[in-house]
Amino acid sequence: MIILLTLITNAKAQTAHTLSADLLEESRFTFNKKLIKREQYNLQQLPCSQYLFRQSDKCEVDIEGLIFVMDNNTITGIKGIDLSAESLKQINDRLGILDRLQWAYSEASNNEFRSGQRNNHDIVFNDRKFFSTLRAIKSTARDIRKIYGSALSSAEKSEAIAKLRFANVDWQFYRRITEVENKQILASD
Repeated sequence: MIILLTLITNAKAQTAHTLSADLLEESRFTFNKKLIKREQYNLQQLPCSQYLFRQSDKCEVDIEGLIFVMDNNTITGIKGIDLSAESLKQINDRLGILDRLQWAYSEASNNEFRSGQRNNHDIVFNDRKFFSTLRAIKSTARDIRKIYGSALSSAEKSEAIAKLRFANVDWQFYRRITEVENKQILASD
């Protein structure tokens, strides 16, 4: 009996939780809808800025029906799809950039609400960029599904992943994000 309980406990501890781009989108959309209707809000109701693909725990991320398996801040696979190492690297790089951007836009919008001098123009700009980046993540997932649903060879699929059109990214903003992250890492050492 003790062995069975131990096995059940260990299985529950290893169960992966699921994240979704749709949940992030819905959270921000609902909050903005309340603002438009001039409903009361407080800062505790701000949508949480959350990474999809930078998860230290094992989890699954559902994007457009594709289940990305995460472990230690890395996409380790996609359920039902046999990925080459090169394709997995390309997918990690591409979605990692988009994930950093969606988080940063969400956080910038939230910070504007938290500041004493709320600038609605900046909030609208950051929210639009946030939603645009989530759409790019979803579009990338649809492209991956399309490539791996085709009759291409494994090498052709890897090449098609590498040639995917990259979303319209504000590279200057992205550089600032990485500089801030690097400074935080250096400060914590």
